[in-house]
Amino acid sequence: MNDQPVRDAQFEVMIGLEALIILNEQRIRAMPLVDSANYDNILWMIQTALDRNHKVPVDKTGRWIGFVQCALIVRGVLDTDVSEMPPVHCSMRPTRPLVRISRKRSTALSS
Repeated sequence: MNDQPVRDAQFEVMIGLEALIILNEQRIRAMPLVDSANYDNILWMIQTALDRNHKVPVDKTGRWIGFVQCALIVRGVLDTDVSEMPPVHCSMRPTRPLVRISRKRSTALSS
């Protein structure tokens, strides 16, 4: 079975997560949770997964990505609202986009 497309997609997701972790270090450190979800550990998890992406089963990498995503969602770094996202490979987005494009709200949807 050729799992290269899955590994490529995982790699893209992990690069994005690594950047979010580094950019949001203060927010993550300010909200201490269990030891396994602290800043140093989730950054280590993503960097380790990046290094080992082609050496471990894709499902293991997926579990690690899911754990890190959950840790970032709990801290408000990510959210699961995809209503404003353009189509992308994954359903994650930063809670504070780097660039926000203003759009007029449709009056048809207003109550």
